[in-house]
Amino acid sequence: MSVQPSSRPLDRIVDVLNRIVPVAAAIRRGTLRFALAGAVAGAVIVYAALRDGAPEATRGWLATVVVVALAAASPLVLGSFWLLLREVVELPERIRRMPGEGRAHAEELGRLSREARRPRQRGGRRLPILIWRTLRLSSSSRELLTPYAPLLPLLSLPFLAAVAFAAIGVLVECAVALIVVIVLAL
Repeated sequence: MSVQPSSRPLDRIVDVLNRIVPVAAAIRRGTLRFALAGAVAGAVIVYAALRDGAPEATRGWLATVVVVALAAASPLVLGSFWLLLREVVELPERIRRMPGEGRAHAEELGRLSREARRPRQRGGRRLPILIWRTLRLSSSSRELLTPYAPLLPLLSLPFLAAVAFAAIGVLVECAVALIVVIVLAL
């Protein structure tokens, strides 16, 4: 997926991102498969833990909660990494659209300003509508002004370490689930 930049200053940024996008898309596909494998393995483990019914003792409940949390943790971390990689794949297009969206936001802000200066019409019904439109514009401007914000976890060593441990956790989960399936089949 190659995106053509729409303005000169963004050419280099978009070119670099266009080289990263295919790698991120491939890692994203693998991450999804890995997360789904972990989710299936986790479901098998949780099934084995609960197949005889819910535990009656407090310790049994605590152990069950720990098993469920451990079974769900790795696929959830990998799922969040998968969503983050989607942001990487979409970033060149978002950057390419920035100048046009910025102009559109400036025009909308000018319209809102002109409307707010007009003499009052029909009581105070216009004020809540203007406030609502201004709030919507400011919230969409936040995404426009910080297109890189969703990518910040990629710069976080704790997050990347969590992803690595989650990948190892999925491997362990798959091995445990395989043993559980074999034991349940016997």
